[in-house]
Amino acid sequence: MSFFVIFLGLLNSTPAQGTNQNVQLNGQIEGMGNTKLYIGRVCDYFMNFTIIDSFECRNDTFSYETNFQRNSNLFCIQDSNGQFLYFIPDSDRITFNGDRNELLLTSISGSETNLLLSDYWQSSSLKGKQLNLLYSSLFKAKEENDSIKMQTIELRVDSLNAVKRAFPEDFVKENSQNMASAAVLYLNLTLFRKDISKLRSLYSNLDKYVQESPSGVKVKEFIISLEACGVGKPFIDFDLITNENRIVSISSLKGRYFLIEFWTTWCGPCRGEWPFLLKAFEKYHMKGFEILSISLDHSKEKWMNEIEKQNAPWIQTTILNEDKHEIFDPFESDIAKAYSVLYVPSNYLIDPDGVIIASDLGHNALLDKLLDIYKE
Repeated sequence: MSFFVIFLGLLNSTPAQGTNQNVQLNGQIEGMGNTKLYIGRVCDYFMNFTIIDSFECRNDTFSYETNFQRNSNLFCIQDSNGQFLYFIPDSDRITFNGDRNELLLTSISGSETNLLLSDYWQSSSLKGKQLNLLYSSLFKAKEENDSIKMQTIELRVDSLNAVKRAFPEDFVKENSQNMASAAVLYLNLTLFRKDISKLRSLYSNLDKYVQESPSGVKVKEFIISLEACGVGKPFIDFDLITNENRIVSISSLKGRYFLIEFWTTWCGPCRGEWPFLLKAFEKYHMKGFEILSISLDHSKEKWMNEIEKQNAPWIQTTILNEDKHEIFDPFESDIAKAYSVLYVPSNYLIDPDGVIIASDLGHNALLDKLLDIYKE
């Protein structure tokens, strides 16, 4: 996963958006050795990574120059192992110093925005490492059956977890005048998908200049999309292709309660939901309840194989067709954007009038909701 700005230090002399500039990228990445690195653009509010070029790293060092559109969105440098680091081409020269084992935590200098962005990742990582140490201590205390030590460590874990969860929000609030805040908000949209009021508040508190940055614009687009498919809104209709190669529209299910379930074959948690979906379907289908599964797989063949293996009795659909399934990314599809699908599984429960009444009902939450609806 998915998901990222202009140097505020140049606020008084920032050129108009859309102009181009040459940017020199210089890096010293310990342990990188001799290898090829890839540079790519972060696309949409799904944080997809599109490779646009590659360059060579020699003896842990690289130097790369290209023409970027000034004030463009986030870019990534990625190694052959899939590790990456984010940067913003907002100055003529950007310098990277880091370690191959923790590429995301690379220090970036050359602009205030990139410096803040790298500081964000390093601070977030530090909190994660502190949590891991606490979990190790907690495990040892459990082995020793030391209940007093366990209680003390658990309190520290809870406290640090709260700090870590709040860190993206706190960072955005504290740096609302810098483009890095919009980038961090953009990169953490999944955290706020279930709390649109908080997301809207964080965005509205950004300086107008920051709101109008590429990352800020993407955040606003996501808010608009999320509002359109929120509880109380009508479902958004699409035509889909079933596993029997028939066309079915979402609107064909209007008049009953039904669940729209987004999933993929490669998603373990999606498969983990199937027993709960099956239980809900078997219990309430005779009362009119239906499930519409929508695959966001890249491969139609893998999807067909998986649903044949699962043998689920509800409606199975995809947005793919034979002509484009090898090159098309379903997470960039109109339906994924319309329903603000940043991750899978994601679902929406629709009432007989076609109104969304709940979303992201995982495990027993769906069964509890249906129990309340059908009032057994």
